[in-house]
Amino acid sequence: MNTEMNFDALQKQNRLLKVAISSIGISLVLMLTIAFTTQKKEVKYFDEIVVKKFSMIDSTGVKRIEITTDLATAPFAGEQIERNIPPNMAAIIFMNPNGDEIGGLGFGGDENMTFALNAFDYTGITLEAIGYNRIRTPEIASAQFDVMDSASKASDFDCNKFVEDHKSGKLKDGEVTEQVKLLQEQMVSRVNLGVENHNAALVLMDQKGNQRIVLEVNDKNEAIFKIMDENGKVVQQFPDK
Repeated sequence: MNTEMNFDALQKQNRLLKVAISSIGISLVLMLTIAFTTQKKEVKYFDEIVVKKFSMIDSTGVKRIEITTDLATAPFAGEQIERNIPPNMAAIIFMNPNGDEIGGLGFGGDENMTFALNAFDYTGITLEAIGYNRIRTPEIASAQFDVMDSASKASDFDCNKFVEDHKSGKLKDGEVTEQVKLLQEQMVSRVNLGVENHNAALVLMDQKGNQRIVLEVNDKNEAIFKIMDENGKVVQQFPDK
């Protein structure tokens, strides 16, 4: 008798367990359906979004990419530093994990000049490392690839002092401060490869930016090789003049 009663009790428990499992399964299906439906409703589609600036941040909240037509300033050392740019420039700007600008690409111009450029900067200083550009004016048609020298370890350039000069308004007033001079001294092109008005050339410069070796094919299809001293005087040329 006890055995039969225990068996009946087990059957009832089994039925209850099946009902509970079925209820849980149905609830999960309903929850997933509702979640999926809700998530699907939250997706928005646009034919057009009109903005001046579009920013993307990383997982830490730091701005890393910016698509913009407002390039009056550049992020550096926690500040927005004014910069000189060609007219009507639209660009995609990239930032380091610390938020400093590290490079980008841009297009712009007006009736006097059109241009396209792409540049990547050295880390820790507002100094371009490598870039290429295309420029068109009534007098010039040019496409260039340029490699800049890295900052000198012996330089006394201090990015914090440079930012302080900016905050003080000295740079806005056009004053060439000590830090500006030190920065300008670092801006030395060492390798240039390009074509300008049908003249193709590879140029190597010294640490002061003086042309020292030129390998050229000019607009007359003449091949020329020149070696210059630091003052720009040709010391050897092939073919001879």
